[in-house]
Amino acid sequence: MEDVRRYVSITYLVLGAVVAWVLMRTVESTLGLFGPGADRYLFAGIQLSSFVGIGAGVALVVWAWRNERLYTWVNEVITELTRVTWPDAEDTRRSTTIVIGFALVLGGLLAVMDLLGKTVIDMIFRVFGS
Repeated sequence: MEDVRRYVSITYLVLGAVVAWVLMRTVESTLGLFGPGADRYLFAGIQLSSFVGIGAGVALVVWAWRNERLYTWVNEVITELTRVTWPDAEDTRRSTTIVIGFALVLGGLLAVMDLLGKTVIDMIFRVFGS
């Protein structure tokens, strides 16, 4: 159970970091529309866009952590993912070879059918064409 809790915490932190980064860039771009001095430095060399983005990211992590339904859902998803049996390298290589082989055979079959169809249509146009 402790392992799952650690993964839930990591998930929330990554989610917060992504939201903070996206909002920082969005606010920076939006303020850039108002002119070069719109994204001001507030204190300690932190720009307004960084402050808004980081603040929203932290707020989202706190909200997600305190939301019991969301926490339960993320916990269940991570628990199910720990039960998944992932293929090893040999299984992945074999499956990839089968898929590539099937795609090549199907592509060749479609090419032959296309060539045959073109030949038949050309013959029809030669016989009935003007």
